[in-house]
Amino acid sequence: NASNFVDIFSEFGDISIGNLAAAGPIDLDAAGDIGFGDVTADDFDFSAGGDVTATHVVWRMARSVPNKPSILLVGDVIYMVNDVGIATAVDAKTGEIVWQQRVGGTFSASPIAAAGRIHLFDEDGKTTVLEAGRAFKLLAENQLDNGFMSSPAVAAEALYLRTRTDLYRIEQTGK
Repeated sequence: NASNFVDIFSEFGDISIGNLAAAGPIDLDAAGDIGFGDVTADDFDFSAGGDVTATHVVWRMARSVPNKPSILLVGDVIYMVNDVGIATAVDAKTGEIVWQQRVGGTFSASPIAAAGRIHLFDEDGKTTVLEAGRAFKLLAENQLDNGFMSSPAVAAEALYLRTRTDLYRIEQTGK
């Protein structure tokens, strides 16, 4: 069912990723010479079928939307950090900003969610850990050398972080 997927529309074609049946479809519309430029986060009502991009927009957000990092859906809240370090939580159903906070840094890596936390990774090597929820709550900041350009990976209980020069495996031991 096409209405359960996130669609990325760009000059490179349409790509569908992820199942968002609970929150409904959320679309990123990217335009620009090399795939970056004016970006909006949009929610469409696909019940009419066909091309609804001009007629069935439920909500649209054009400010503080990331060019490089992907957006993250946890429950009914979308979390994102834009390229210049503004973290935003958005109600996925209404498009209303739940909270917005400057965390600083420059971002290319996508945020991840684990154990009720949102992790943000900047290009200078800082990891910002937030509580997932409807209020901004900074839990921790950690620093690694050589910065993050790629998104982290999670496997079982381990978090894999690749900086420009090193690969880290972070995992709690002695459980």
